[in-house]
Amino acid sequence: MLPIFPGSFFDELFSSRVSRFHQLRGHKAHTRTYKELFDSAPFVLNLLVPASLDVLVKKLPGNHYETMKSILDENTLFPLFQTFGGSRIIKPSTAESDDYKLSAIPKRIVGGTGTTHLCPKCVEDDFLTVGTPYIHRSHQIPGVLVCWKHGNLLLNQCSFCGCPFERKRELNTVPWQRCICEHSVQSMCIHDELPEKDMEVAVPFAKFCHELLQTSGQELDAKCLVQVYRRKIFELGFKRKSAITRTEMMDAIVKFYGHDLLARIDTAYRNDRISSWFNYIMEVSTFDVPLNRHLIHAFFLFREADVFWNAIKIEKNNIDGIEHGEVKALKDKISNRYRKRRIKNVDNVAESKKSNILDELKLIRNNHPEYKLNDYWLSHFGLMKRLVITCQEEFHKFRVSVDNGDASINQLDKPLSDMRKEKYYQIDSVASGEIERIAISFYASDEKPVKVTKNAILKKTGLVSKINTNPNVFPLSIQKLNNYVESRWHFYARRIIWAMLKLGKPALSASNIIQPAGVIHSRGLELIKYFHNVKTTQKLRKGTIIGIIIEHGIGKDWDGPCPDRQFIKYGRAYIKQSKIQSTNKDTSNTAKEAVSIPDVKTKKLDQERYSKHTVSSIFNTRKSNVAH
Repeated sequence: MLPIFPGSFFDELFSSRVSRFHQLRGHKAHTRTYKELFDSAPFVLNLLVPASLDVLVKKLPGNHYETMKSILDENTLFPLFQTFGGSRIIKPSTAESDDYKLSAIPKRIVGGTGTTHLCPKCVEDDFLTVGTPYIHRSHQIPGVLVCWKHGNLLLNQCSFCGCPFERKRELNTVPWQRCICEHSVQSMCIHDELPEKDMEVAVPFAKFCHELLQTSGQELDAKCLVQVYRRKIFELGFKRKSAITRTEMMDAIVKFYGHDLLARIDTAYRNDRISSWFNYIMEVSTFDVPLNRHLIHAFFLFREADVFWNAIKIEKNNIDGIEHGEVKALKDKISNRYRKRRIKNVDNVAESKKSNILDELKLIRNNHPEYKLNDYWLSHFGLMKRLVITCQEEFHKFRVSVDNGDASINQLDKPLSDMRKEKYYQIDSVASGEIERIAISFYASDEKPVKVTKNAILKKTGLVSKINTNPNVFPLSIQKLNNYVESRWHFYARRIIWAMLKLGKPALSASNIIQPAGVIHSRGLELIKYFHNVKTTQKLRKGTIIGIIIEHGIGKDWDGPCPDRQFIKYGRAYIKQSKIQSTNKDTSNTAKEAVSIPDVKTKKLDQERYSKHTVSSIFNTRKSNVAH
């Protein structure tokens, strides 16, 4: 049992109580205090559940569960994590037992600065009112930059010498002792100030967080918290049908806080990592969202702690009412009224889907008046399937118009939407330009060539979700894609030229070029023979490779230097050698020029065949040049 342990002041941090114990005991070394309280070497006293806290609890009088709960509720940020993080302290199984369990405790606080924040005015006020300064836990909440009471910026280091208040694995002594530069916290001045527009938000935000901390302690489940958020978001108008308009809401949040202030509060926003910013509105992930982001959104939505807790209370009553059947009875009384509204909403959705289908069909019909019904099913199966399922009457009209060979489908009720045309045209214009820019950058690159395909271009542009393969809706984009895709041999040629220029000197062996290029050996030998006149000593710059390709008159649909030759295919495309040899002999002009295909198990025959032709002469010449 400890001889003494100081009681808690209002809003005091747990590490502050430990530091005051250190002062009262008169220990010079911090290690003695840690040993006496925790039977441990010095460690970081974090803001949530400090390590070895259970050791201290057993040394204090009273019930262990009640003591632990009192420390967590009054001296840490545990109440906020109970509300926004799902943290729990589980009661003992029996009244006589002192056993308790902690669950869902995060290992670290995301968004925390790892430093102690002090308000010089609060230090002075505490000294006058309670006789000693202490550290406030409200000043340590992640995202809080100013004092909720005095409205000035918080300090985490000496304003005179820059010495930090908190040192790793050491107790804080600055509020009670002077800094090493002999200045007290009360005498420290605040050099930096937030802009006035930021202060107008930062101070109410700090008050909101302080009030939440003092009134928290309610254990919320994920469903209740998410429903409270979603109801308020819908109430503020950030919705489209039943979905939340995240882009509009994000713009409103940035406008409310200001870019600079939001960047200081949230590290992820500062580093432009906002893809998971709205995970808090999903039950499966809301407790994984950092505390500071919960506070950012909660303050934006509710502005006052009382409003937030009232919303929680209402939602809890709704959930309890549903569980006990009270809401169900109420729904039964007014079911007819809501059923009519629901049917009306369903009809509106069906009408919207029908309109979209007819718009797309009109586009296709206008671009391909020669299409028969079978052509539509072959080219646009999904669209035709939706047409049959959604509106059979319109399908019959459409079928009649196609069978009669009408140039348009005016028989369909709704004309093509001009707004929809304009939307497609704008997307297509922007996308086609971006596709051309990315494709040119692929070909002009001095890095190891990557095969230019439709998917590779769209992936790089980030337009995969906006551009589909329908040439009727996005004709410019599809045309650009078709113009810039390359054949396999064109890609091999770029790889071989890159490897030759990367080597920077005449190669002594074909493998010195083929292996870095990553091209199949037999095809690589053909390409080396074709590009034997390329100067390997020239500098590899952007545009060099494609320039050499153009000089040789090679187009993107190139079939290779020997289009009639059949090469060995691997895997399921493998063909027996005898068939390949007979095919190659038939297509050759003379028996002397007939090509013998090498055995799959060895590449030596392939190299011997080329030693009789240009490749061997090229490398023999280079060896002789090197010898001279």
